Amino acid sequence: MPDGSGVVGKVPSFADLGNFLNVDGGREFIVRVPGTAQSKLSDANTARVLNWILENFSASSLPDEFIPYSREEVAALRSVRLDDIGSERARLVSRIEALGT
Repeated sequence: MPDGSGVVGKVPSFADLGNFLNVDGGREFIVRVPGTAQSKLSDANTARVLNWILENFSASSLPDEFIPYSREEVAALRSVRLDDIGSERARLVSRIEALGT
């Protein structure tokens, strides 16, 4: 949605996306989900879009030491297939919840 909210059961909200950057594996997960990994955008444009989403919709949940994605990082992460998205997301959400965010 234009305000970064998602569609329950279909598209996650961007509001708390920055929380994934606070746990091991979360940064990689954001790039490796199919919507990002399989996007027709170039690696550079994908990095730009991810950084824009994080900075505009998730600024309050970003770690203080947030480092924007680079073209090179996106290219490397996109090349690694994420086989079990649901389990990986559940594992990461559990870690995020354990932080109390």
